[in-house]
Amino acid sequence: MSTTPTLDLSWHPQGIAWQDAEHTILQGMPDSDTLPDIPRTDAQVRRIYLPCEQLLVRAVHLALPSPALVDSDMLFQELCEEAIDAEPEQWWLAWHTDTCDDGVAGMVFGLPEAWRQQLQAATPWSQTPCIVVDVYERLQQFCTPETAAAMIDQDDEGVFFGYFDGKAWRGMRRINAEHLEEAHHFDMWQSLYAMGFQPQEHRVYGIIQEDLHAYLEAEHISFQGSIRSDSISRHAANLALSQKPSSALNFRHGRWSALQAWQRLSFWKRSILLATLALLTWAGGSAYQ
Repeated sequence: MSTTPTLDLSWHPQGIAWQDAEHTILQGMPDSDTLPDIPRTDAQVRRIYLPCEQLLVRAVHLALPSPALVDSDMLFQELCEEAIDAEPEQWWLAWHTDTCDDGVAGMVFGLPEAWRQQLQAATPWSQTPCIVVDVYERLQQFCTPETAAAMIDQDDEGVFFGYFDGKAWRGMRRINAEHLEEAHHFDMWQSLYAMGFQPQEHRVYGIIQEDLHAYLEAEHISFQGSIRSDSISRHAANLALSQKPSSALNFRHGRWSALQAWQRLSFWKRSILLATLALLTWAGGSAYQ
């Protein structure tokens, strides 16, 4: 009995890569805002890694007692207060916040609405249950609750980095560069300092290459992670996460969730039961009369 193959996709402007049960394939594509062709039309796309550079990326802090109270309207209001041109009709937001000392904080990402409509209209893209952001997935894997640290994940094409204060994320970024020069190092550490990282107090976790490790040692910054012994592309590093469960941040939520029909039906379970009881009561009354 044949089964439908599943694919995980990594997508950024310089190319697309996919991984099935047997192998990983890389395929170049021109810089474009249109959807690339799915390599196997008979496959179910299980997960898509989107490039953070082409999304709206912001750290947020809200004076709320619970993350459950955060919604998209509230986030858009927060973004507008930062003088960011983020009209609700232009972006589809995904976020994850955690309780911190003075409210809730975390990361919010915005998917261009034009992209979302393309994804929704195209098969089999529209059936993908999990659409995630590469920077969040790559850094979240190193996160340890109650441990404040900078997280870094480096590949052959650049480096992801961010700061987790022990309770919530305070920022994430990527620098695209095959070789990190002095200007890149300055940019990265200035960004981390702005997020709240203090090298005298906080450690650095993640996976880095030898050149960055040498820089950290020269700057006497404590690194508690791994050094890559071989080269790896951004796509390959993204797809290596496919064996791990996805994080809580997923663009397929709310009215755009990719639930199966029976799962959608479960939302109406109570109403269906009440309607059935009312129908049985009416039928019983009619029969008695």
